[in-house]
Amino acid sequence: MLIEHPTCSGQHAVIQFREIPKQDQNGEYYTVIKPYLMDLESTNGTFLNGEQIEPARYYELLPSDVIKFGKSTREYVVMREDVEVHNESDSD
Repeated sequence: MLIEHPTCSGQHAVIQFREIPKQDQNGEYYTVIKPYLMDLESTNGTFLNGEQIEPARYYELLPSDVIKFGKSTREYVVMREDVEVHNESDSD
């Protein structure tokens, strides 16, 4: 997303979606897709729930988390649902 604020870098932070492997009660494997936030060593930092996050480290984003970039007063609220991907079993 483009953030036009003088304290925000051109490439300030990244949100990456990761597949997390899980196993259900029946021993079936599936994956859950979850978002993570990382500050790209920006000059003015990235803030998660009011706390500046460490650069170059991923932080899992949870529902209702609040993200701020640099010294901008604009807040971004995480609205998410985990996406489950169930692996199809080969039936040959």
